[in-house]
Amino acid sequence: MLALLMSLTFTLTDVQTGRPVRLDQINSEVLIVVFTGARCPISRAYSSVLSEVQSHYEKRGVRILAINSNESESLDKIRRAVQRDGIKLMTLKDNGHALADELGAQYTPEVFVLDRQRTVRYRGPIGNTDAPTANPSKVNALHLQAALDELLSGNPVSKPTINSCENTGTKWRPQRT
Repeated sequence: MLALLMSLTFTLTDVQTGRPVRLDQINSEVLIVVFTGARCPISRAYSSVLSEVQSHYEKRGVRILAINSNESESLDKIRRAVQRDGIKLMTLKDNGHALADELGAQYTPEVFVLDRQRTVRYRGPIGNTDAPTANPSKVNALHLQAALDELLSGNPVSKPTINSCENTGTKWRPQRT
């Protein structure tokens, strides 16, 4: 069972406003942290699916945050991508990739579902583990929704960790040659 308690004493930057956001001050029953990349075609393909998940579950206290930890992507670059892709989620810049390092994020998009006590209850892909795609019409949120449904029903998440072939790799630090 995956049970990693997070203190979430991180301050990230809201890419729309440029203002600091303290994660420990976000009030929600369930907090979903999705590591994304402005240039990652698979992350971009999930934008509307994640917005739909947010709309479906928000009345039940679920909040989704899109987190960009890529050093090579500036606030301005991320802001333009959010506008271009019509991303409706709060998008935050993880300067220095401290949150990504703390959670051990390994790829984009990778999702972490945290309960009210901020214990990680699910870690893995959003969906489509058998056939990863950058085609927005072919992506789904099956894994994320299954974890949410179990958690919100008061049950343990039956598959708390799922390995993914959706991996586009991490780009927290610029690659050196």
